[in-house]
Amino acid sequence: MGKISLIFFVFSIFMVQVCLSAEIPNRSGKTNLSFNFDGFKINEFLNQIGGKYWLTENYAFVGGIDYGEGIDEDEYYKNTSSHLEELIGFEFHEIVHPEVSLFYGVQIGIGNETTFESNKNATKTYNTETSKKRSWQYFRFLIGTEYFLAEAVSLSAFYGITSWSETYKAQDKLDATGYENYSIEKNGSKTHIYTQPSKLIISIYF
Repeated sequence: MGKISLIFFVFSIFMVQVCLSAEIPNRSGKTNLSFNFDGFKINEFLNQIGGKYWLTENYAFVGGIDYGEGIDEDEYYKNTSSHLEELIGFEFHEIVHPEVSLFYGVQIGIGNETTFESNKNATKTYNTETSKKRSWQYFRFLIGTEYFLAEAVSLSAFYGITSWSETYKAQDKLDATGYENYSIEKNGSKTHIYTQPSKLIISIYF
């Protein structure tokens, strides 16, 4: 998905100025929207539109969704793609200071992506096409901290251990007069475990 407007950054700074208390509010029953904060760019939370719903002061559900479509072309080829990813999770927060809480949690995500490449100069005698489909799922354990700049604005970050598995299927086709036509399928899968820190996350509470 595209970059979130810098307006969100300005809005957050405004919230810092108008809120009188920086102490952690009672979050039970509240909702927040979260965004990755990277310099002067505010992107989607974990590459998604996401946030949390607080069941109690200490427990929160996490959710996110991302959908996108794109076209990339030059004078020879045209590539189209689409993807969908969804995430759910659960976190436990322990308040260790009036403005700071430590948390740990788990996240589960699934997604899929389809890409298609076609020859823009295709003729009745020569045409090539390539299609690819991939799907993935992951499980992540994380530990992090959240710091409240103001009653309704916080910054947080976490370190995660992720188990990722992916399957893919690719198909190449050639349809050409004077050539041996073919259609080749390539299937595969891969699994790996990795550790990675998150970017700085800014959250706005409602």
